[in-house]
Amino acid sequence: PVPIDDSFCGLDINQPLGGSQLVTGHTLYTETRDRMTSVTSYVYNGYCVAFVGTKSGRLKKIRVDGPPHGGVQYETLSVIKDGSTVLRDMAFSLDKNYLYVMSERQRERLSGGGDGCPSCLLIFNTRQLAA
Repeated sequence: PVPIDDSFCGLDINQPLGGSQLVTGHTLYTETRDRMTSVTSYVYNGYCVAFVGTKSGRLKKIRVDGPPHGGVQYETLSVIKDGSTVLRDMAFSLDKNYLYVMSERQRERLSGGGDGCPSCLLIFNTRQLAA
């Protein structure tokens, strides 16, 4: 077992964690055609954007505003060349300039263009955010 100490807390990979209180939530986005296999999120200018990997090797970008608005998908990228499943270990680099997406046979590093996540990974305009 890995000891849970000060250097462990705060990592993006410190899951699963147990607890004594039930966590509840609301469904913000559902997908019936392509099963979701991985998720990570990023907050940009007060908007939360979820990056969802799928069984068919795609990356979906979903603006998540919470109830009552739910989630709005605004872009889908084919990131795994052979259409293999995106593994659950999708993560941002520490500086948020890259998003790492993996399958069993491929690893992709999606660039944020040097300005952090917004310039490449969060390609949308103000109208899409306000919609």
